[in-house]
Amino acid sequence: MLLEINSGRAVEQRRGDDQITNIMPNDPLELQLAEGWFKEEKSRGRLSCAFSQAILTCLQEYLNPDPNFDDDRYCDAFKEKVLLPLEEEMEFLLYGPPK
Repeated sequence: MLLEINSGRAVEQRRGDDQITNIMPNDPLELQLAEGWFKEEKSRGRLSCAFSQAILTCLQEYLNPDPNFDDDRYCDAFKEKVLLPLEEEMEFLLYGPPK
């Protein structure tokens, strides 16, 4: 979803660019699609630092065999890695550096 927000393109449009994932979408191919899209956006300088870190964290957590969203510590750590940097970057871009 973060890649979609950042690029302004739905994953279905992106999948349309790749005939393999368009024909047979599945988890490993979806992860491969997201990884390639991430690398492409990053190499073209289209990702801010916070978006890049958030997307990378989400891709890594996708591979986590034991995510526990009922665990407050897990959720807090995830928020710190993903949401907090995005919020801080947004505030900086909207209001400038903290005073």
